[in-house]
Amino acid sequence: MTTLSDMNEVWGNSDLALARRARVFSDPTAPDAILCFDPANVAYLSGYASMSSDMNPAYRIGVLATADSARLIVSAGDGPAALECICDPSMLFRYGEFHVVTAGQNRLGAARPAVADFGAAVRDALDSWDPGRQRRIGIEGETSDLVDGRSCFDARPLLRRSRLVKLPHEIAIIRYCLSLMQRGIEAALDAAAPGVNERDLAALVSAEITRGGGVPRSIAVTSGPRAANVDAFASGRRLAIGDVLRIDLGATFRGYWGDMARSAFIGLPSSEQEQCFAAISAGVEAERQVIRAGITASEVFAAAIAATRDAGLPQFARHHVGHGLGLNITEAPLLALGDHTVLQSGMVLCIETPLYRETWGGMMTEDVVVVTENGNTPLTDLSRDLRTCGGVPCSSIA
Repeated sequence: MTTLSDMNEVWGNSDLALARRARVFSDPTAPDAILCFDPANVAYLSGYASMSSDMNPAYRIGVLATADSARLIVSAGDGPAALECICDPSMLFRYGEFHVVTAGQNRLGAARPAVADFGAAVRDALDSWDPGRQRRIGIEGETSDLVDGRSCFDARPLLRRSRLVKLPHEIAIIRYCLSLMQRGIEAALDAAAPGVNERDLAALVSAEITRGGGVPRSIAVTSGPRAANVDAFASGRRLAIGDVLRIDLGATFRGYWGDMARSAFIGLPSSEQEQCFAAISAGVEAERQVIRAGITASEVFAAAIAATRDAGLPQFARHHVGHGLGLNITEAPLLALGDHTVLQSGMVLCIETPLYRETWGGMMTEDVVVVTENGNTPLTDLSRDLRTCGGVPCSSIA
């Protein structure tokens, strides 16, 4: 079992960011530098995943990245955490007012003073890199009033191509994040029984993720009729015989997301519940069978929908049956009817065929795989079999 100590031997965020920038700037269309404001792209190019961005969607953050450097633009209060990641005070450009007592000239005290606003910090970063305004910049969008007339172009297609396929170290981080989530699910299923409430199970899940160095993000533990609530916080509802228990999780480690789900039954499932579980399981299995380099996202969608319907849910409908995973919980490609992206070796995909029925409940199995030339490799290995909780062994199911 991989431990946090094992993961600490894997490249740090700055080293991984350098490898990601090497991929971006090796593209023949790459500019001299890229200016990004989306938190996920900032993390991709700099290695810094900001808690301030998590807490406030309106928070402004940026990075001016080249193949060998990343100038990070953050608020004054975000400066100490950012410097912990990028290490070099000369690469830090702060704005706004926040008072932190500095400890000499080897860390924050060596950074340039914070300026009045975000725009001024961006312009300072640009001027420190290209004072003569001779170089070409890629930005997120076709124009920006922050580049002051510099030559620029839309870098979004380049960043999308670069992030589609994951580096081996990125895959290792995602795999580890998923292992923490699996430990959490196992702890919750071991404790699930009539009378136990959803919040208690969510606490067990969160504790396992946190203990391993991960960050619990979306811990949807729902039961009975509430299991039809697609994304919902755990409540004080107590489990009862006959319930479906649905555990759908999102968590991060070093900024990378894991996304997976399992369902179980409190007591013996009804024949209808068994049939529904078998059908959605057939859909996910169909995805595992067809995913490989060269197939399109829309072909995976078609296979999953057909298998789920053929296995006992003839009216089954979904807008997608999975998606890419990385520094966002939902990345390209989308395994959907209208997405004709050709899958490539190294893509990391969530696969799912969930069922939600209002007042009845919901169930799902969600796994993560890495696309290979001849198929795919699972990053989740927790049992996908029908599981009962509350003292009823699986072997008692006919």
